[in-house]
Amino acid sequence: FAGQALEVAGRLGPQGSVNSLFYKGGKGLLPFSMVRTEGADELTDNPFNLQFETFDHPAVAYFEDSRIRPGITGIPVYKFVTTEVVDDDAVRVLASFRSSREKKISKAWPAIVEKRFGAGRVMFFSTSADKSWNLYAATPAFVPLIKECAYDLTRSTRQSNILVGERAAMRLPGDVDTVQIIHGDAAPVSRKVGRGEEQSTSLLLGPMEQARLVRIRPLVQGKKSAHPDRLLAVNIDPEESDLTRGGRGWLTAHLGTDLVHTISAGEALRKRGTRTVESTIWRFLLYLLLGFLVLETFVARLFGREFRGDSAPVQDIKVNP
Repeated sequence: FAGQALEVAGRLGPQGSVNSLFYKGGKGLLPFSMVRTEGADELTDNPFNLQFETFDHPAVAYFEDSRIRPGITGIPVYKFVTTEVVDDDAVRVLASFRSSREKKISKAWPAIVEKRFGAGRVMFFSTSADKSWNLYAATPAFVPLIKECAYDLTRSTRQSNILVGERAAMRLPGDVDTVQIIHGDAAPVSRKVGRGEEQSTSLLLGPMEQARLVRIRPLVQGKKSAHPDRLLAVNIDPEESDLTRGGRGWLTAHLGTDLVHTISAGEALRKRGTRTVESTIWRFLLYLLLGFLVLETFVARLFGREFRGDSAPVQDIKVNP
């Protein structure tokens, strides 16, 4: 986490002590070089708000629920550290800060950043963990955010089972420069691997789009090596149930023949649709007839009253004997 300690002179900037110790030109723990502080104190009339860039990362997937998300995105942030963004495959921005005053899409500053470092990962927050630069510490949603990030950082990165939509990260021996990725029975796809440390290098796959078995075959100088293949199982989330296509046999086996009616020909479907249209026409004609009868009754009563002379006055007649 960033914080008030970074406001001391000489600690930020390209030649600052923090970047010298923790960024080290991209080889250190920090994902970015920290440049300066942005914002003001808690009395500012232009605070910043958090905005998630993705929900496919396990650390922030909890906040995809729109009922929970405002508990963290609606909290004002007064100050944070701006960073010098670099193009690095090992770095991923999970959330950003944007001005709360500007209604249109405004400039974004990295807020939560993940960096793969060695055999592990680092999560960087560009604002403070206490209430000196924001009000997160007094927010109930801040607790699950830290919990999800901590769980993601401490889980094993050598897992061989992931869910559809997730990314897969694995460590490979340092002499591996190419891998063959084999999806099920499909033909192998070759991919160059960026050289990392002398002892090992990293490989990032995904997000995986289909449930299948993926085989990762390490190659050295483009040739088969003594390193064993890695197997990766991509599974469907059990909460989404079984998405396998079902047929008439499956339906009748679970629901019974009395509840299942199968239309196997398009002609039968058209006939059913025609009958439905015809029944609608007859219903319309019945309503039209009913309206005509009501109108006829009203007209008959109106003209019958005038014919009887209900509206003409009666005069007395005198007769002389």
